[in-house]
Amino acid sequence: MHRYVKNQYTGQYKATIGADFLPKQITIHTNNNNITTPQNVTLQIWDTAGQERFQSLGKAFYRGSDVCILVYDVTDRMSFDGLSKWKEEFDSCIEGGSASASARGGGMYMNNRIQNGSVGGGGNNVKFVLIANKADKDDSARAVSKEEGMAYAASLGGEFYECSAKTAINVEQAFVAATKLGLEYNNRKRMSAPMMHGAGSGYGGNMQGYVPPQRTVDLNRGNSSMSDSGECC
Repeated sequence: MHRYVKNQYTGQYKATIGADFLPKQITIHTNNNNITTPQNVTLQIWDTAGQERFQSLGKAFYRGSDVCILVYDVTDRMSFDGLSKWKEEFDSCIEGGSASASARGGGMYMNNRIQNGSVGGGGNNVKFVLIANKADKDDSARAVSKEEGMAYAASLGGEFYECSAKTAINVEQAFVAATKLGLEYNNRKRMSAPMMHGAGSGYGGNMQGYVPPQRTVDLNRGNSSMSDSGECC
């Protein structure tokens, strides 16, 4: 994360407590009907704690996410074997979240769930990007092959990148790919979210597309009382 946002790397290990956060503004070029359009995007990148004792602190940051990046160490077999646990935990937090409990876009996400009528499996449609870190290491130091990583990414329906935070190999490419996936998901949420709820409805108070009752005002009267007749005013 620091390599991508600040182009910095340190060999010193510092455990993440709860979650770490870095923003970054980038320009993504999207292709629509063979027309390339630049789009400015502000990323909010959250790095949740990996240690077991801090694990519960990071769960609150999953809700409202538009894309999930899973990372393992190619020299550490346990980090690869633990990916399924992290993936299941992410899915359970997304699927089990409520609109009131999610402060970062949860209301929009709940709208999407209700509109799609699906939960679980592909119900949340959040995409995954799998990053194999420390790709600069010699093959002799590897504990996980590239083929294994690619196969697991394919099982997630996600994209796969072998990266190195130390040498910056594929770091930017992986984050740009994640940004595009997150942007597509966010756009789908906005298009599919019901817009019929007024303020205080529990769905974010979005008034866009609000259709008022079919009532007319009779201007021939001395006041602006409401009439339920279908006559034109």
